Amino acid sequence: MRFKNPLFLLALTLAVLTAAAAMADIRFENRSLPTTCAEEDNIDLRVSGPGRIAFQIEATHPAYLHPETVDNWAPVWAGCDWGGDDGAVHKAEPARLVLYEDERVLVTGVRYGSFWRPDRVPFRVADVERDDLHLIQFSLKGHRPSPVEVLVVYPPDGYWRGKPLPPEGRDDTAFGTSFLVGPVEDLRRPVVRLEHITFDPATLRLDLAFALGGAGSVSVVDVDGARLLLDVALDLPEPAIEIAALRSMFVRTDMADGAEVRWRGASGVGGGPVLDVRGRAVDEIVLMRSEPSIHNTSAPDVRVGSFAPL
Repeated sequence: MRFKNPLFLLALTLAVLTAAAAMADIRFENRSLPTTCAEEDNIDLRVSGPGRIAFQIEATHPAYLHPETVDNWAPVWAGCDWGGDDGAVHKAEPARLVLYEDERVLVTGVRYGSFWRPDRVPFRVADVERDDLHLIQFSLKGHRPSPVEVLVVYPPDGYWRGKPLPPEGRDDTAFGTSFLVGPVEDLRRPVVRLEHITFDPATLRLDLAFALGGAGSVSVVDVDGARLLLDVALDLPEPAIEIAALRSMFVRTDMADGAEVRWRGASGVGGGPVLDVRGRAVDEIVLMRSEPSIHNTSAPDVRVGSFAPL
């Protein structure tokens, strides 16, 4: 195909250059701090970029996970001192509810006895809407005898967790690293304040409205026994902000949900121990483990990348 209009070619060139420049503005900052508590999210990797952007989040099984790998999911409280304050000060009546179910997907809602934030965020699926839930669980049916959770979101603080289907020889695997998508704020902890969530079971897409303005979506585009792949789209009013974060735990290499960071950018590739890697411009980052952990052994590695203009 030939374009003879020089103004069109100029506009196209400028659009491509503008998009490339916008993607060159993707940076990550490492705000992680050491801890002795395996139940504290001390890993804090922030991603900043333009407010109108698309990217992917991918969860994959750690390379060391084999059928014979012993899996440990139990919490480890050694080294934890909350000073008498666990942050869960907002009381509620515990409940677990089936919100939606068909032949492919099961959506359940959980209300804990207490939670650290009071926000009530409406969640809608089909003809059901609730604003009193702390956790929404998305499970796939037909892959194991029981439905398998692959994605969860905590509406009051905007935290998500995802994982692939379990590999052969396992009925399930653990969640580990959390992620935030949308305008990140520091309100005692990093949060994304959500105003509304709507789930479409036919497309496995969640549409989001943010309290700071703007909208977004998280879509399950691929899930199998190797990976969970999510497409994220953000349309935010701010031109350049923190648009995502990875939150995890590291005490030591064998007691970690994420122990290493690998990054790729215009300057090449690199990485190192999670507490040592410094921020930089990137095309993608991966929070991963090369050695088995005695905490959430089967929890996935998590990649953020494939950035593109919205």
